[in-house]
Amino acid sequence: MGRSARLHALLSRLQPSLLLRRRSSEWPGTQLLDGELVEVFEGELTSETANALVQAAGSLLSFRQPDLPEDLAFLRPDGSPWLISCTHEGDIYLDLSEAEAREVLQLAPWLLSLEQ
Repeated sequence: MGRSARLHALLSRLQPSLLLRRRSSEWPGTQLLDGELVEVFEGELTSETANALVQAAGSLLSFRQPDLPEDLAFLRPDGSPWLISCTHEGDIYLDLSEAEAREVLQLAPWLLSLEQ
């Protein structure tokens, strides 16, 4: 899909936190049917990376190529995803345990209003 100068700038900013860069046809929430391989980046979520992502876009749905990385996912230390996005489909969902859901709702009780 190509990369814009904006995407290159964000990837440069995230570089210190990047742990892995690989070519794959799947990642959390997405499996390419045509077998095409694309670059998948994995990195550590720190306050610096979170700030860079927040400053890059006003919404998770704004993360679309060529301007920004597409289909962000956040993983637990065991590799299981807790936030999955498929931005070209307009989908974002959380896969949380009951304890994680309680913690998230304590931090962001306004999320309950999104269910209606």
